[in-house]
Amino acid sequence: MSESFIDLIGKVFWYLIFLTPIITLPVTFRLNRLKNVDKIYEIIIGITLAFILSFFFYIFSILIIFRNGVGPS
Repeated sequence: MSESFIDLIGKVFWYLIFLTPIITLPVTFRLNRLKNVDKIYEIIIGITLAFILSFFFYIFSILIIFRNGVGPS
């Protein structure tokens, strides 16, 4: 894979960090609508899932950003 393609993947994961809550909350609401779950539990599940995914995306993007070290070589 080329360096620019790997950088593009890192950028996508970096922006997904901030988009994760916007995506996961509606998905959790839709999935839990079939069950009799209180709204507060749906919000807690959605925020927890968003936090876990955001953390994964953060770690993955930081690994890509700093793959060659920091500063000039």
